[in-house]
Order: sequence, then C-alpha cells, then structure tokens
Amino acid sequence: MARYTTNNANPIFDLTPYKCAGKEYAGQPWRLIEVGYVATYASGIIDSYGYLLGLQNQFRSSYFYNGYMELQIGCKSAAESTTGSQWPVARTAPTCAIGSCL
Repeated sequence: MARYTTNNANPIFDLTPYKCAGKEYAGQPWRLIEVGYVATYASGIIDSYGYLLGLQNQFRSSYFYNGYMELQIGCKSAAESTTGSQWPVARTAPTCAIGSCL
C-alpha cells in the first residue's frame, strides 16, 4: 500500500494518507513492517468502512541507518483463518482518499 525509507534525514513516515484502504479490503489484516529485518511495528484489521483500525498518524524512526518501511494489506480467506495471512511484497497506492470510505 505504501513504502518509505526512514533514516536520520527522513525520520517521519506520514501515514495519514493511508488511513483508508477501501471497503473491498474489509476484514483483512494490515501491518507496518520494516522489510529489511522483517520487524513488524504495528498491525490491525480493516473495518467494514475500509479504515485501517489502530493505524497511527505517523511512524517516527530514531535510527540513523535506512529503515525500509512498508504498509501492507494481507489476504486472509476463510480457509486461511487458522493458518495466518498471506502478505504481499508491496501494495499500490490506496484505492480511496481520506473521508471517502463512508
């Protein structure tokens, strides 16, 4: 859904444009991950209106090296409910703007 490289010069990843993924993703998981170390910094579920529940407004890095951050939407079908989610390499831009999910 979104990618950003954090470091000492660019410590803040603004997540406000990505609060809404669209109703077609309702019930799917999301996560904020640093892909180099596969470290998850936040995660949640997309509600019935298409909003990423629990997504903070920004991610602030305190590290001096590059952090390759991605905001991802997973895919969880009924069959996968006990086996976990499938995660993409990356997603494209959000499918709706803030406030257009309702």
